Amino acid sequence: MSLPKARLGLMFDAEPEAAALLAASTRLGAPCVAVNAGPGVAHSEAMSFQLMMGDQVETDFFWNTIIGAAGSAGRCNWCKDPWGVFWRITPRTLSEAMAAGGADAPSRRCRA
Repeated sequence: MSLPKARLGLMFDAEPEAAALLAASTRLGAPCVAVNAGPGVAHSEAMSFQLMMGDQVETDFFWNTIIGAAGSAGRCNWCKDPWGVFWRITPRTLSEAMAAGGADAPSRRCRA
């Protein structure tokens, strides 16, 4: 799977044959750092990416890129890539509409 404006940067290994402990990268032009907590810590939905896209065409492109690379679709704009990382991909206008109306507006909309 390849995303635009993605680049792997610095990787730090404690031992030459061990898995990387730290990896710096760029995803969609944004700097990211991943830390390997070791085999005793499982990956979960607690770490995910949210992408707010400019329009529906962009939203569909990223959604289809992840799903097309053996990912899986979820509910409410969530999907999971082949490595188990969760992504929420939404048009920016949807996020802005959900935030409109005050801090409690999203919870009011969910209860409606």
